[in-house]
Amino acid sequence: MSSTIHCIGDSHSSFFCGQDRIVGRMEDNSSCLHGFQVYYIGPVLAYNLCEENSSTKGREIIFHILKTKIPMGSRLLLCFGEIDCRYHILKQADCQNIRYCLVVDECVARYVRFIKEIKSNAYDVYIWNATPTAPDSSTTNSAYPRYGTEPQRNGVTAYFNNRLQSALQEIEVPFVSIFDQLIDSRSYTRREYLMDGIHLSQKAMPLAKNAIKLVVPTKN
Repeated sequence: MSSTIHCIGDSHSSFFCGQDRIVGRMEDNSSCLHGFQVYYIGPVLAYNLCEENSSTKGREIIFHILKTKIPMGSRLLLCFGEIDCRYHILKQADCQNIRYCLVVDECVARYVRFIKEIKSNAYDVYIWNATPTAPDSSTTNSAYPRYGTEPQRNGVTAYFNNRLQSALQEIEVPFVSIFDQLIDSRSYTRREYLMDGIHLSQKAMPLAKNAIKLVVPTKN
């Protein structure tokens, strides 16, 4: 069986192409960073993956990729959650007048429901952390809206990752995280690891490779 890790996700999956760029949606990424294949499927929320007919059709796209491009038994690295944490969770908490942790708990539960479904289809599943949020100093971009302050968003992301890791341990799915190395003691994002104010640059790749080695067994 191939040792390739198939990275499926939002724009943050582009990190694994090995270059400081955002790959095209569903382009041929066979020349990616050695050992990785990237499938960028659009601005898909972790929250929506368990449902059909979401606005981004993330669930349907993933199952199409699995059916047509990735053999059963292959390694998958799912890359979702940053969008939820950057905007939707804090906004929903305010709209519903509830604590953000309750919104995170629901989001994680729905994401894990989808992960369990993928795992049941005989894939070797790994989960990439939600990465730190865009700094408040970054230029505002309507394609990447944000809600709340930078420390608030990173607090949400830290809680999301912790809850996700705990839930994944229960279903024996490895979690790959470098989040704690990408923020400072005040919960601000370490800007030197970003290529464009929101996405990780290849400067963070050695951290990612080390984290992956800790949880992904070597295949001959």
